[in-house]
Amino acid sequence: MSRAERAWYLAGPVSGIEERWALSRARDALTSRGHTVLAPALSHQETDSVDDLTASLGADLDALAAATLLVTLPGSAGLWETSTAVALGVPSRTLAEVLGERVSA
Repeated sequence: MSRAERAWYLAGPVSGIEERWALSRARDALTSRGHTVLAPALSHQETDSVDDLTASLGADLDALAAATLLVTLPGSAGLWETSTAVALGVPSRTLAEVLGERVSA
């Protein structure tokens, strides 16, 4: 996928079911506004296979490199996607910023 396709990469912590639901709702909110959104964390299957994990990470990295924007949920500061987006030159915004919500300090 090329950056010209204007896909956004959505990242957030997914250590529990509530966080998965939040990521899913965020994806739905963005797609309902007409954006193409990639949320690889929602499609990953649990596995202990190193080969499966390596393939998933490679696909996620390719998707992030092709994205025009990284959209992050609260708690994303320590995720690999955040620092990798900086290294790749992919701009990053929080979900609240993208949706135009007021962010309290």
